Amino acid sequence: MTFYYTLVNERKHLENKIINIKKILETLPKENLRCARNKNSYKWYSYSDNSRKYIYKKDRAYAEQLALKKYYLLALEDYTKELKAINTCLKHFPEHKQSDLLIQQESEYKNLLSNQFKPINPDFEKWASEPYDTNNSHPESLKFKTSGGYFVRSKSELIIDNLLSINKLPFRYECALNLSSIVLYPDFTIKHPKTGILFYWEHFGLIDNPSYANSATSKLHSYISNGIYPNINLITTYETKEYPLDTHMIEEIIKYYFL
Repeated sequence: MTFYYTLVNERKHLENKIINIKKILETLPKENLRCARNKNSYKWYSYSDNSRKYIYKKDRAYAEQLALKKYYLLALEDYTKELKAINTCLKHFPEHKQSDLLIQQESEYKNLLSNQFKPINPDFEKWASEPYDTNNSHPESLKFKTSGGYFVRSKSELIIDNLLSINKLPFRYECALNLSSIVLYPDFTIKHPKTGILFYWEHFGLIDNPSYANSATSKLHSYISNGIYPNINLITTYETKEYPLDTHMIEEIIKYYFL
C-alpha cells in the first residue's frame, strides 16, 4: 500500500503549504498588479475593483510585493486543485490490500499459506513473536492499530510498521534496550533477515518542536555513548509539521539496510 501512504503524506504536505500561503497572503497588499507593455518596456499598475493607479519605478518594492501576491495566488490555486485530486483519489483507494490482510489477520489462512510466505529465517520470526519488555509509559498515546493487532503512537510509526511487515522483516515495537545506565525503548528493533544483526530505528516526529528536539538529541547521545551509531546500526528518520514523513524514503531505507 505504498502508493496509498504516499498520497496521504502528500495531502498533509499540501495542506501545510496552503495554510502557509494563506498566512503570507494576509501580509501582502490588498491591491493587485497589472504589467502593461509599452514598446520595449513595461508599466506597472495597481488595481482594485475599478480603480487603477500607476506605480512609479521608485516604488519597485511595492510592485514586487504585488507580484509576489500574484505568484502566491496562483500557487494557492494550483495546490488546491492538487489537494482536491488527491482527496478524490483517496475516496476510491483502499487503505489496506485484502490479500495482505488475509495473511496478517486470518490465522488459519496464514497457516495454510505458510509454505508460500515463509520468512527467511524461522528463528528470527520466533524472536519477533516472543514476549518482551515494552514501554509502559503513556499508554493512552497508543492509538493506531497495526496489522499485527497491537497499537503504535503515531500514523508515521504505523507506516513504518506496515512496511516492515509487508517486507516480512522480523522486528519488535518499543522493545526494552538495556544500556550501561539507562533503559531505552527504540521505536523498532529489527533483526537483519540474513545476518541476524540488530538494528534500531528511531522516528522523531516533532523535530521542529524545541523541547522535543532537545530530548531527541539527548536520546541520540545515549545511543552513541553506548556504541550504537546513526547510519551504522541506528536508523533515524525525522519529520515536521511542514515536512511529513516521506513513504518513498522509508521504502528506500528498508531496501538499503535489509533487502
